[in-house]
Amino acid sequence: MGLTLLTTCDNTIRANIIRTLLEAHGILCFLNNENFTNLMPNYYNILGSGVRIMVPVEDLEKARLLINFNDGLITCPNCKSTNIENKNETILNKLKMVFIGIFLVSPIGNLLNDYTCKDCQQQFNK
Repeated sequence: MGLTLLTTCDNTIRANIIRTLLEAHGILCFLNNENFTNLMPNYYNILGSGVRIMVPVEDLEKARLLINFNDGLITCPNCKSTNIENKNETILNKLKMVFIGIFLVSPIGNLLNDYTCKDCQQQFNK
């Protein structure tokens, strides 16, 4: 019985809500990386940080259906389009942001989750 990644949350509250829902339906799960995410919330999604929800491999599909995943597709909250753009998605841009944060000696914030809908030009966070 191995574990696999179900999703990554930006805070422990959201991760614990999902964990409680899964455990209420008989799916065991394990939260990983909680402490670092609590201590450094501005570094979410930069270098693999964020609270990771791990579930058994055999329960992965059941867990995805339970929390209503759409296979990782991000949709626009305004027009429900999946034609979404994230300019900071490449590893080179992520590393640039990390080096800027180190140079300025301050966290750069959660800039990597800013998306723009190509259809209606709505800007939103994941």
